[in-house]
Amino acid sequence: MKQIFFAIFVSLIIFPMTSNSQRTKKKPVPKPTGVNILKQDPVFPGYIFHIRVDADKTSQIQVLTGYEYRDLDNVLLKKALSEYLVMQTPKLYQRPVGPFVFIRPNPELDFKTVVDVVKSVRESGPSELTVVTPDGHNLNIPAEPKLTSEINVKPNPLTLVVSLDKSKNITLNNEESGSLSDPSPLIRRLKDIFRERTENAVFREGTYEIYKTVYIKSALSNTFADLIKIAKAVDESGADPLGLQVDDLEQ
Repeated sequence: MKQIFFAIFVSLIIFPMTSNSQRTKKKPVPKPTGVNILKQDPVFPGYIFHIRVDADKTSQIQVLTGYEYRDLDNVLLKKALSEYLVMQTPKLYQRPVGPFVFIRPNPELDFKTVVDVVKSVRESGPSELTVVTPDGHNLNIPAEPKLTSEINVKPNPLTLVVSLDKSKNITLNNEESGSLSDPSPLIRRLKDIFRERTENAVFREGTYEIYKTVYIKSALSNTFADLIKIAKAVDESGADPLGLQVDDLEQ
């Protein structure tokens, strides 16, 4: 039985987050092209699924939760996602489904605002959470530390962490590796590490893929635009996948 994965797109592209009293009026949903099927969920009638079937016979699904077209603060954001996830509660014979949550912050935002939004979304319980940069880099968000500590996971000795401090200096696992204005030392060092791992066949567990995971962290006082530059440099080195740390960050 095929699994259907729902994606909720959380966007901070136009307006900053506002308080509950500043919500905008709900605007009409633009009519998509192609054949449209509206399915009203029998158990949760407040949710509507828009299924679009395009000319090439591909389908796209959009979930409307009732919170669309509002300027959400973190409390409402978490509430919207938590209510949506009630729909995902499986019956005894079913496996839970998704969802995937993608957050697309405006580059001009300060990084602290981005982190606050990520944590609010993460607290609502999504299984997969990703921050997407304007140039298409996906930054995976790890699980909350309290969850991994309960599982008693041992630290991975292959872990690579790129840090950007408030002075815009870069370190790789606490080793000085350039700056935001000149990330070339970081790129060279990562390429050297990945080349050595390729020569020594350092594979990801259970695969034949070279372990190239890199986590990025930044001081909260930096902007999201600063982090975008770091992500671009890390991607240029050949790292894959990229992760974003949002816990225990420098103020």
